[in-house]
Amino acid sequence: EAEMLSLYKKGRETKGDRFFYATTPVRENIVNWYPFKKGSTILEIGGGLGSITGSLGKSAKKVISCEYSKRRAENIYYRHKACENLEVVVGNINKIKLEEKVDYIVLIGVYEYAKRFFQTKNPFEDFLTLLKSFLKPGGVILIAIENRYGIKYWAGAMEDHYGVKYLGLKNYNHYDIETLGKKQLTDLIEEVGLYCKFYYPYPDYKMPYVVHTDER
Repeated sequence: EAEMLSLYKKGRETKGDRFFYATTPVRENIVNWYPFKKGSTILEIGGGLGSITGSLGKSAKKVISCEYSKRRAENIYYRHKACENLEVVVGNINKIKLEEKVDYIVLIGVYEYAKRFFQTKNPFEDFLTLLKSFLKPGGVILIAIENRYGIKYWAGAMEDHYGVKYLGLKNYNHYDIETLGKKQLTDLIEEVGLYCKFYYPYPDYKMPYVVHTDER
């Protein structure tokens, strides 16, 4: 991250295998197909190193990218400095005051960190309730998260955040990052009074080459 930031500040490109995951345009496939309304405002939570921020900027009138890490936020800013419709905010989302409500909220690989944002009895519900309060009437929340019951985990793939086999299939217990299954997600979303629709990125949301619908 520090090396990338140094290169961006100097106006140089981030090339090479070590930067591939953070910079490959394949990452943008998770959102670049979505029909965002013209003239809309998008709130991106957990912008990371700005892998999809540029794509969002092409689709909206304004993008507010909120990132907890100051260094990552600086990467977003310098990487997309030419985007005049981008505002970068540093801080914890549950402590930030938005000046306006938004049309869309985008969480790519963020919702599983709910327990870190909310030390409450129902952190996942509380996270969604907060996000709902940021939306304009008819607004949309786009969430991408690992399926804890995905086939690759049954086949022995490591849990993405802790590198432990079968962790999500058993119980996260004391771990403070927790991925979810489809039924869990559906119940949480309906509990806070929202309607949900699912899409299925292949092979996963991190490097998606195809996004399927239920109809497909």
